[in-house]
Amino acid sequence: MESHHHSRRKFIRNAATGLLVPSLMSSIVRGSVPLPLGFFNGSSSVAGPSVLPSDFSNMAFWYRSMDLALADGDPVGTWVDRSSNHNDATITGTARPLFKTSILSGQPALRFDASDDHMNFSIFSMFADFTILLLVKPAAAGVVFLGRWGIVTYLALGVGGPANCVRIYNTGTSEGLNSSTFGGVETDAKLVVLRKIGSTLTFRENKTARGSGSYGTWQLDAIGAAGNAANGDYFELAVFNGTGIADADLDSLYDNYFKFYYPSLP
Repeated sequence: MESHHHSRRKFIRNAATGLLVPSLMSSIVRGSVPLPLGFFNGSSSVAGPSVLPSDFSNMAFWYRSMDLALADGDPVGTWVDRSSNHNDATITGTARPLFKTSILSGQPALRFDASDDHMNFSIFSMFADFTILLLVKPAAAGVVFLGRWGIVTYLALGVGGPANCVRIYNTGTSEGLNSSTFGGVETDAKLVVLRKIGSTLTFRENKTARGSGSYGTWQLDAIGAAGNAANGDYFELAVFNGTGIADADLDSLYDNYFKFYYPSLP
C-alpha cells in the first residue's frame, strides 16, 4: 500500500477502494487492531472517536486501563501496549498497582499506592522532538508520574518545585524546568501533556498551555521514578518519541478522543 503523511497524521491508500484512509482504518480492515467496544454501530458507520492517539507518527507505546479485562481490586502485572511495538509495562509482587472500576466517567484506572507501586518498560532516550500524553488523577499533592527508575530523572506534580506545578528534572545535569500553576487542585483528573520540539519544552493541562522553556536530554523507563512510587489513578499513557504533536492536533485529540471516553473532564 502507498503511504502518505498529512499534518503528521498517517494515511495509506486502501488497495480495495483506492482511497486514502488513516492508517488505523486500514489496520481495522485487515483485522490487526483491537477496537473499543461500540466503535461501530449496527449499520457499520463509525460511532467511535474521530481521532485516536495512534493516528500520529512515532508512537513508542500506548497504555489504556479500559483495555484490561480484570475485576475490581485485581493486581496488574502487565499493562499491554496498544501500539505495534510490544512495549508492555510490567511489574511483579507487592509493587503491582490495582485495577479499579468506574473511576472517571465510568472508565477504570490503575491505582498506584505511593508505597512501592510502579511499572517498568524499555528505556527510552527521548529525541529532540517528543510528546507525552498522561491522563491521571493524582491521589495527593507531590506525586512522581514517570521517569527513569533508580536515577533521578522524573516528571512530577508538586515535587521539587512550587505547589500544583509539573516539573521535569535530570539530576545528572541538574537541569529542571517547572510549568506554570495548573488549574483546580492537584487531585483533579487531568490530561498532562509534555511536548518538546527542538530545545523548547511545553507543558499543557487539558487544552491549556502551562508554560514552556528550554530543556535538553531526558530518559524514562518507568511509571514512578528514582525510587519514588507512583500515587493515584492512571487511565492512559501515550508516548511519541520523534514527534512533537502540534497544538491544533492536541486540541482535537482532547475534544474528540479524551472527551469521548471521559466526558467528565473539563
